Formats: sequence, structure tokens, C-alpha cells
Amino acid sequence: MAEPLVKVTQTFKKFTRYNDHHRPDVVDHVRSWAKGQILIAQYEDASILKITGSEAQVDALLAELKSKFSWTPAEPSEKK
Repeated sequence: MAEPLVKVTQTFKKFTRYNDHHRPDVVDHVRSWAKGQILIAQYEDASILKITGSEAQVDALLAELKSKFSWTPAEPSEKK
């Protein structure tokens, strides 16, 4: 039996006024990464880049960002 799909959304801030968690290099990498993925959804506006994919996709991306950029999200992923 196939396991149910767990949708995970992760938001990346493109700029912030109140802290320094914004990393343009991370946002650029996520944009490039997303082009090679089949995602459930992707949204971008002037302040955020938001991706929604499978739990495995988002977990792999976050592990890659931690390894390459020593970056972890300020806010946890949203799981549905």
C-alpha cells in the first residue's frame, strides 16, 4: 500500500526589516532547485519565495541548504 502524500510548504524570505535571516544566495539556490523539481506549488512575490512539495523533497532541500550554506529556516515547514 502506498503511503499518503504529506504536503510540506517552506517559505524563504527575500528581505526582512526586523532580522537578518534573509540570504539572497539561499533564495537563488532554491529558485534553481525548484526548476528541476515537480512541485505541488510554487509562489513568489516581492517579499517571499514559497515552495510546496512532498515531505521528502522539502527535507532533501533543507538538508542541502544546511550542508552548502549552513542555513536553517527561521520558521519550521508547514505540513498538511
